[in-house]
Amino acid sequence: MLNKSYAYWKMSYQQTEVNSLASECFEMQFSDTDAIKLNNVMSILNSEGEQLKPYNVTIKNICDNDIKYQVNIETLTNKDKLADKYITAKVNYEDNKVLTSYDSTEGIIPDHSAAYKVYEGHLKKDQVMSIDVRMWMGEEVELYETVDGVKVDKSKEIMNKEFQSKVTIEAEVENQTGEYKEEILHGTDPVIKGDLIPVTIGENGKVTRADTTKKWYNYANSEWANAVILAEGKEDPGAGKPISEDDIESYFVWIPKYSYQIQTLGLSAVGQEKAFSIRFGTDDTKDETKGECTTPMNEDKTQGKSGDNGECQVGDFMTHPAFLSFGANGLWIGKFETGYKDAQSKEEAEDFTNTNQIATERIIIKPNVYSWRAINVSHAFENSIKYQTSLESHLMKNTEWGAVAYLIQSIYGRCNSNGTCEEVMINNNRNKVTGYSSDQLTEASDPEAVDPKKDGTITFNYNNPKSVNASTTGNYTGIYDMSGGAYEFVFSIVFDSEGDKPIYMGSGFSESYFPDGLKYYDKYKNNSLSTDYTQKILGDATAETKGWNGDDANFPNLDHPWLYRGGSSTFGSNLGIFVFTSSVGGSNIGDGFRIVLAPQS
Repeated sequence: MLNKSYAYWKMSYQQTEVNSLASECFEMQFSDTDAIKLNNVMSILNSEGEQLKPYNVTIKNICDNDIKYQVNIETLTNKDKLADKYITAKVNYEDNKVLTSYDSTEGIIPDHSAAYKVYEGHLKKDQVMSIDVRMWMGEEVELYETVDGVKVDKSKEIMNKEFQSKVTIEAEVENQTGEYKEEILHGTDPVIKGDLIPVTIGENGKVTRADTTKKWYNYANSEWANAVILAEGKEDPGAGKPISEDDIESYFVWIPKYSYQIQTLGLSAVGQEKAFSIRFGTDDTKDETKGECTTPMNEDKTQGKSGDNGECQVGDFMTHPAFLSFGANGLWIGKFETGYKDAQSKEEAEDFTNTNQIATERIIIKPNVYSWRAINVSHAFENSIKYQTSLESHLMKNTEWGAVAYLIQSIYGRCNSNGTCEEVMINNNRNKVTGYSSDQLTEASDPEAVDPKKDGTITFNYNNPKSVNASTTGNYTGIYDMSGGAYEFVFSIVFDSEGDKPIYMGSGFSESYFPDGLKYYDKYKNNSLSTDYTQKILGDATAETKGWNGDDANFPNLDHPWLYRGGSSTFGSNLGIFVFTSSVGGSNIGDGFRIVLAPQS
């Protein structure tokens, strides 16, 4: 008895040489590999199909204008055609999908029977994109189906059929009207409100006021949106004008709202590092037909808990909990650790007398400044929340750190289309100066203390192009100081065993002084051990990424109920974006903080 379909299938593509498509305003080159030709094909597991040799096409924009490109699979009309619904496709690192699940498009081949948009993106001048297309008869194919209780033989639809298709690429110059938006973000484009000024950052960190009617970010190419808040008395210079570093008070980087694919509901381990699959969008995940699940909530309805997984399973896409508390379509993350304005030495920025106070006028979020340290959690929180109240400024939470970490560990951060990821380099400046980078993942024997305006030989300041190794994107548009620099407090606290009362310890908080809004902190149930990760929050980059890249992993507990992230510049190669360790929450010369904004759309 035959249990699986047996069919002849081939995918062909006419372009076999290097070609160019030209118009008055742009030119694009592309080259490809041999067509996919599979004979006597049976349906296979999708996991097997994903390992097939792909058809590859490489495209390059060789003109000054930005272009938008679209990759289509266009099916051809032929005798004994195998229906499109029996074909599964996978493009680059995207999830595999049945061909008919892709959006239909007009196509460009005159005799095509159907056309499907399978991939799209943007290219700036000289940018290159490599696209892998795999196609197979997937595991969804069945020879029989039951209709109204009657078993129907479908084998005649499948056996001895032929499927033919061509990959086509359409490209056009991007002529933007109105505010620039990216389709890939699905409505989660950066929100510019209040004192925020959109900017682009060029070579050596040079800042230009962005023209928001033109492309000023490109998440498909790991170019994240940036904005600044100007120093008091400084005016917006207007689109296209340079902004002096002296005119800037703070930098922020936009993290669009997204859902991520759950890799484990339990505990990860060293050596299990891999890229996260990310989907941007404004809606909270809930569509089971798309492999989505409702974000599991804890008892106070603020974020997902591993103990209340609901319908979420490994492989499902779940809205990252960092985007639920404030109801925003994204977050502006401080581009650097919070600095201490006018500090002329690391000692001035770690003076307990000066720093354990509310002094928002001291806040500065810039490169090449001393991190504000020796501040307890309560004062870090109060300074943060009073910094830009109209923009919902607040002390970074652990789930928000996780949102950045997972985006880094994706094709929109430091991973390529094959899922191979680069580790973010360490800020190994021992003076705790922001925006620096090492040139190696392991710590040098003695990184020199250097003037904050100058380079060392093994620690490079922000204006040196080598500093981008410590950026979350590998370029100047990313976030800095998330590996090394100072330890950073995040507002995440353990509650007692009943879940009613925070364990304040030395944080400066008390029963008479603790924020009312649950949105401002992550709530963890009490653990007795730093190695008990069962009370993790899905998405917080603790248990799900434990030990990745060799990073330290110590969970908050009864004796140390607070968390800090990233590690200190003096701790060497066990630093990284996945580092988390517990604390009593008090002042320490190695501990700083980071500010986040959550403006409403």
